Amino acid sequence: MIKKTEIPNQEIVWDEIAESWNERRKLTGPRIIKFVEEAKGNFLDLGCGSGRNLAKNKNAVFYLLDFSRKMLNLAEKKAKHLGLNFKLVESDASKLDFPDKFFDNALYVATLHCIVKKKRYESLKELFRVLKHKGKALITIWNTNHPAFKRFKNKKEILLAWRTNVGEKNEKRNLRYYYFYSQDEFEKELKKVGFKILDIRDSKEHTGIIALVEK
Repeated sequence: MIKKTEIPNQEIVWDEIAESWNERRKLTGPRIIKFVEEAKGNFLDLGCGSGRNLAKNKNAVFYLLDFSRKMLNLAEKKAKHLGLNFKLVESDASKLDFPDKFFDNALYVATLHCIVKKKRYESLKELFRVLKHKGKALITIWNTNHPAFKRFKNKKEILLAWRTNVGEKNEKRNLRYYYFYSQDEFEKELKKVGFKILDIRDSKEHTGIIALVEK
């Protein structure tokens, strides 16, 4: 396992790679887009990043939450472009400053596996707390069984480099933290929190597992 002292400050890492990440990571999956387009009421995009999962929607108030201010700035631009009713929230995913049962639905895409150790489970508990009864969340995570991660087959945690200014004198490698769930481990954690799993499957689009859950 990776020692805590070996993990760079992830907030700083994601701030530093925000612009290049936004340039290279623009696409999302049709299932996510459909989920976002059909949302109503208060909608939480937990770990929204640069906002690549946003879509046009006049029936929801979008709460865009991330711990990276630079990612939020990019998400703000996209939300404005789409004409969304939105609010920006700079916060850790494991401590949400919202009342119980505040959100009708939520998105938690490609973020849970980026969270260090015990905070992963805490973030799921917080997500459960802030969802309304029968509220749904769409969650995606990486999975070591996916062909893209063959070289990490026997690892549970990795530090993966993101290169910026490639080929230049000021080229930099920012180390991102990732945790690999097995599907069984993921299901157990979701159920332990209290979620009802409506659907869970491998997803080629998201290099891992996609789950639709309900409170």
